Amino acid sequence: MVGWLCREPFKATNTINFAQGRLARASTTDGGRELLRVLTQKRGLLFDQLAQLQHDARSTDDAFNSYISLLLGLIHSSENAPRHDLDEDEANIGKDKSRAKRPYDRRSLNVAHSSVIFKYTDNTSGKTEAQADLYFELSNAIMNYGLWHMKHASWLENFSAPEGEREDTAKAIFLSLKTAAGVFKYLLDKHLEALEYRPNTDFDERMLSARYEQCLAEAQEGVLERARTLQHRPELIASIAADEYRRFQVVADNMSSMSSNRTARHFHKYFQFKASFYKAYMWLFYGKHLAEQEEVGKAIRCLQDAEGELTASVRLVAEYTRDKCFSSVQSSSATAEGHTIMSTIRKTITSEKSRLERENGLIYHKQVPKASVEEPASRECIEVRNMPQASIDVFIFPECSIIYT
Repeated sequence: MVGWLCREPFKATNTINFAQGRLARASTTDGGRELLRVLTQKRGLLFDQLAQLQHDARSTDDAFNSYISLLLGLIHSSENAPRHDLDEDEANIGKDKSRAKRPYDRRSLNVAHSSVIFKYTDNTSGKTEAQADLYFELSNAIMNYGLWHMKHASWLENFSAPEGEREDTAKAIFLSLKTAAGVFKYLLDKHLEALEYRPNTDFDERMLSARYEQCLAEAQEGVLERARTLQHRPELIASIAADEYRRFQVVADNMSSMSSNRTARHFHKYFQFKASFYKAYMWLFYGKHLAEQEEVGKAIRCLQDAEGELTASVRLVAEYTRDKCFSSVQSSSATAEGHTIMSTIRKTITSEKSRLERENGLIYHKQVPKASVEEPASRECIEVRNMPQASIDVFIFPECSIIYT
């Protein structure tokens, strides 16, 4: 839905020069010092690339892989290097207050891991964290890479191509959201266990899970809208909308355990709004399906529920957009009542409900149930025609740079 997206800012970081300081002094060869200069350059190029959402995804992937392959080489080489004796450093911590604030990596005490301090903002806690840990740098670079693909998908949606190229744009959006989902899935399943547990931060398991589900649900939003515009069977559209509603609702329920965190509350409002909207979407098309089956009484009840849910979603989106947490992205021309998809769905509900009530009074004479009918079965629309396999792209690290071999 163009107009309402939940997009976090990138994790801001400090400028790093690997070719200065203790790490550079520990490098005993010209080749080693040149490698540190290249590493500095590749990091700068990556973050410059991440700042440009309009760039092609392939160029961002190349910049990310180039830097990460070098960073992985530095991590592996430093882990295999002789341990650095920090007894003298620790003995001097009390004398040098500036050094007392410098956190040393717990994984290894060698010079490479404890000589460069990386700083990153944390969207969830609202704080800036600093660590002298190459794994900390790796984790945050991966997170920013996933956030870029989410933001890139939003940019493509908001600044879409002409009508004739919309199918290619839809595929690019779909692929970017799949890639982002794969990144967050990797952080959640494989990388998180290597990190120190930090609740109420960007690496909180609940936040990673929410981002992962968000990417999958938003990828499926495009599929659902395409099914509606191509006028597929109402039963199919209702089943996809049911999966969207249940997916967003589950994540919203999970986020309620972080109610004390402002960012988590912001996400919670977003997921509640999306769940309510797609529940209205589900009832509308399920009602149209039941009308085709001449179950007019049940169809009218579905449209009544759709009307109520749409009203609730308008209220929820107003609450969401009023929250200035970090990124209540709302297009300047869109209001809750005037947004294209909102007005389209509302008009469809009103016209269908009016038509069915008129026909029921004249022809069918079916009783309208007092309680809601049973919800349709959900359908996870992962495979779609003319699109790549919609299962998430498995995130795989680039190979360690050959420079280190």
